[in-house]
Amino acid sequence: GHTLAALYSRAARYDTHIAEVLGILDGPHGTLTDLNWASWGPAMRSLGITCRFLRASALPVAEHGSRLLLEICAEIGADVYLSGAFGRKYLDLPAFSAEGIAVRFHEYAYPPYPQRFGAFVPWLSYLDMLFNAGLDRSAVAAGGTMPAPLAVGGAPQS
Repeated sequence: GHTLAALYSRAARYDTHIAEVLGILDGPHGTLTDLNWASWGPAMRSLGITCRFLRASALPVAEHGSRLLLEICAEIGADVYLSGAFGRKYLDLPAFSAEGIAVRFHEYAYPPYPQRFGAFVPWLSYLDMLFNAGLDRSAVAAGGTMPAPLAVGGAPQS
């Protein structure tokens, strides 16, 4: 709490959100994963996100690496897998294609918002945007792009 206060107590939306954030940080969490999931609450509510979250450990899957991701997608009936940018280096794209699962890679141009210290710095915790500017669904969505799914050869499908 002291670090958040030192960094953000003068931010425009700090007083609006700090009680909820501290309540989450101080709450009873059995594991770091539990804390991580709870910490998404303010962002999910602010952005109106209502998706269902599943833990891979609760699914009947046993593979590793790229095969594990493919197995999870098949288990939940996914037809698209959204990967981080580095997925290009390790995903077995032909295996996903063979299962009828399109792979898309996350691309995001972080929308600048007012920050308290110097020039805009992207890729900070969502708490930075929450405390400095609030989370606005249209502003956050403006930075995202949804590229076309990749074909087996790595070229966009039409």
